[in-house]
Amino acid sequence: MSPLKAAAQSSSGPATDEENLEKAAALVRKFLVFFMPPKYKLTKEKVGKMPADELFQVDVEAFQQAYELGLREMLDHHRNSAKTANDNLAS
Repeated sequence: MSPLKAAAQSSSGPATDEENLEKAAALVRKFLVFFMPPKYKLTKEKVGKMPADELFQVDVEAFQQAYELGLREMLDHHRNSAKTANDNLAS
């Protein structure tokens, strides 16, 4: 049996649609929490309590844009900090 099929089965037999939906929702929650941009409109606590139907309505494009913007801002901040430190060492 493939690992995917084995993961989809519970100890009492094949997983139900509801069990599979909750497993998918748990994965979406983990993804959203792990990649949550700073100052995003959702909080980690809210995502952790969201029912599956709400999770699957999250605007992924807006989430991705916020993530990329936050990442760019963080990298710019670190670049500027490194440049300042380097300039201070050079003077």
